[in-house]
Formats: sequence, C-alpha cells, structure tokens
Amino acid sequence: MSTPVDLSVTKKLVQSSYCRQNERESKPQTRMIIGVPKEIKDHEYRVGATPETVKALVNAGHKVFVQAKAGSAIGFTDEMYEKAGAKIVA
Repeated sequence: MSTPVDLSVTKKLVQSSYCRQNERESKPQTRMIIGVPKEIKDHEYRVGATPETVKALVNAGHKVFVQAKAGSAIGFTDEMYEKAGAKIVA
C-alpha cells in the first residue's frame, strides 16, 4: 500500500520556480560580448559589422565593442557605431 503524498509543498515549489523564471526573463541580460576589430592588412577595407548590424545585435541583448576607426575607410564613423549602441575601444 502506498503512502499518501502531500502535493501542496511540490505545488508551492513549482509556482516559486515559475515566478523566479519569469523574473529572470523580464530582466535584460547580455547574451554575448561581440568585438569588431579594425582590419590591419594593407588595402583591406572590410569591417565585421555595419552600424545597422550593431544596432540589431544590441537590440537583441548583445554587448558590442568596436575598435576605434574600424569602419572609417568605408565611411562608417565611430559616432555612427556609438549611436547604434556600440562601445568604442582603442
């Protein structure tokens, strides 16, 4: 014969866990830290991310660091990257 189980404690634990999960989901968390370096090869002007791409990444919860003057050779200023949400680093 089986012993009766008190499910009230289990129910409270599940509800508590569910509430904590909802709290975690509502807080913005950094998903990835992304770095965009400046190209160092001669006559190479590509850059790993445009300001538009940076904005999309930041809006998705990522933290983006862009090396100073990374996109200057193709017309993307540091100010454009900052406006998109990136942090400019030396």
